[in-house]
Amino acid sequence: AVLISLSDDAIVSDSAAVSIEGSDVTITSGGSYILTGTLSDGAVTVSCDKSQEVNILLRNAHITSSSDAALTVLCADAVYIFFGIFKHLSYYLTANRSDLSFKISYSRLSSIFINDI
Repeated sequence: AVLISLSDDAIVSDSAAVSIEGSDVTITSGGSYILTGTLSDGAVTVSCDKSQEVNILLRNAHITSSSDAALTVLCADAVYIFFGIFKHLSYYLTANRSDLSFKISYSRLSSIFINDI
């Protein structure tokens, strides 16, 4: 799995399948990704070939966006989101413009599956 370390100071990933621009992360290829850390005003976007599947494990991940969804799926065959393995792990995806505590945006071209494991 590809590790993506989130921080307001810097986002770090060694994978060519992860594009980082400021506080925004774009996953550009199918595969498995582990997101950990905190972004107080950033976003994660999945934009890969429509035949590819993406697995995202949120491990102590806190992602907040003041302008849009914290996680957006533009194109992929399927995206599977897993929320940690242990109960003490915490995670959230929020958009400050919404009163929802959890907001994900995705296009009709993609399937999204959310699992709390």
